[in-house]
Amino acid sequence: MDTSHAMPSDYLSGFRDFLRLELMLAPATADRYEHTAHEFAAYLREERVDLPAVGRETVVHFLRSRAASEETASKAMWNQRLAGLHTFFQYLAEEEVVTANPTNGIERRRLPTRERLPLSLCEMLALVEAAEKFSPVRQIARNKAILQVFLHCSLRVAEVVSLTVPQVDFGSRAFVAVRTKGDQRLSVYFNDVVAEALEQWLSVRKQLSVPTGEQHLFLSARGKQLRVRTVEYLVSRYATLAGLSRRITPHDLRHSSATEYVELATPLPVVQEQLGHASLATTERYVHLPTTERKLAVERFGQAWQEAAKGRSPRREGKPHVSAKKPPDGPAAEIS
Repeated sequence: MDTSHAMPSDYLSGFRDFLRLELMLAPATADRYEHTAHEFAAYLREERVDLPAVGRETVVHFLRSRAASEETASKAMWNQRLAGLHTFFQYLAEEEVVTANPTNGIERRRLPTRERLPLSLCEMLALVEAAEKFSPVRQIARNKAILQVFLHCSLRVAEVVSLTVPQVDFGSRAFVAVRTKGDQRLSVYFNDVVAEALEQWLSVRKQLSVPTGEQHLFLSARGKQLRVRTVEYLVSRYATLAGLSRRITPHDLRHSSATEYVELATPLPVVQEQLGHASLATTERYVHLPTTERKLAVERFGQAWQEAAKGRSPRREGKPHVSAKKPPDGPAAEIS
């Protein structure tokens, strides 16, 4: 077999370590990116293209060929593959295999956005009550604790399933070193409501048959780390049982948590730190104040304007700002 165009396996195995150990991506994301790198390696072998010779056209042709091979090609899959290849070439550039990233300048497909309506505080309470009422007995404490962590701590679902028992510091009321920012490991605080839920769950957790060395905080009935899909299913199921008519995901809980903090007059930079956002603009997109609040805000502005206008008159305030001179006659004065 002609191997002159084969991608060295060291690059693929090195990329796997790069995703997990350096970028510390969520397992599901790392798996997707690694799968895309293997797909691309196979494509280069078929097309007999050497890695250093890959340009923008090669990448675009690969993305189009993969989309053409799928029965239901989606914009989301295009974007996922593009993100995976961008990260792959970022790794190759650091390894000095390539001198430039050929994915730069390739546009992501624009996806329709679903308006995320945050849960009200009453809906949040109903969600937790549904978990208490409809969970299997030995899972009540776990499911309740998971929901409280989402709602009060604003964590991502990957962060929740990755939490370990040693990270729970009841003394400082914090999950220690949950995420990274540069060279720093950042902690996320929790309150007494979450602390109580965690204590109840940890009491139940001690009674489970947990494999030796298993440190993850939230476990399945078999004593293994919960999967992201399992948590997504739980959130959706209890939202339905709570009587919520719209589909609810863990990400919706994160949006709801951020919105609730802002409604409680928490400064946006503080909410930004809680969410772990690098940009304040991202945090602003997460916040959803109810339509009634926005409407009231506009009405209050109008009322303030009217009150100010009542006490202000050109005759009492002196000369008007706009000149009252008579405009010149003639065609040049006509307004087109």
